[in-house]
Amino acid sequence: MAGKKGRTGTNPNSHKSGAANLKKHTDKYGHKAPLKHGIHSPSIRLKFSDRRTNEGKWLCDTEQSIIDHLGGPEALNPFQQVIMGGLRSKLITVYLIGQYIDKRSDVIDSSGDLIPVMRKSFLQYSASITTDLEKLWSFGQDTRRGRVPTIEDIIDGHN
Repeated sequence: MAGKKGRTGTNPNSHKSGAANLKKHTDKYGHKAPLKHGIHSPSIRLKFSDRRTNEGKWLCDTEQSIIDHLGGPEALNPFQQVIMGGLRSKLITVYLIGQYIDKRSDVIDSSGDLIPVMRKSFLQYSASITTDLEKLWSFGQDTRRGRVPTIEDIIDGHN
């Protein structure tokens, strides 16, 4: 972007690599198949679905620890199963944003904050994960006993 400190704009050859990638994709899948990127790309999906990769191990271990904390897979009610299904993509997105931030110094502005578009996405996904974890916990509790625990209660181990 013009005017941003440390940003030089696009590489003059980036259009060539983009065109080459599109040609490879259309040669392999035809013109009707959409070119997927980000969390929907086949390579990202494979990384997180294969337990042999670091990403796959991390996601599986994270999901399993949440499920174990809730009482195991047999203890999950249908509401919790739906939430766990949606939580997976949010965890992957936050993980990928974190990796991207670690690799790119140009997403940090001069005051040390993330650039606004990254900060907004990261905070929204993080808040959504927090809400999902609170709902997972509350759907497993007898809410007639009183107050539904907050994420702080869960982290601190209080009910």
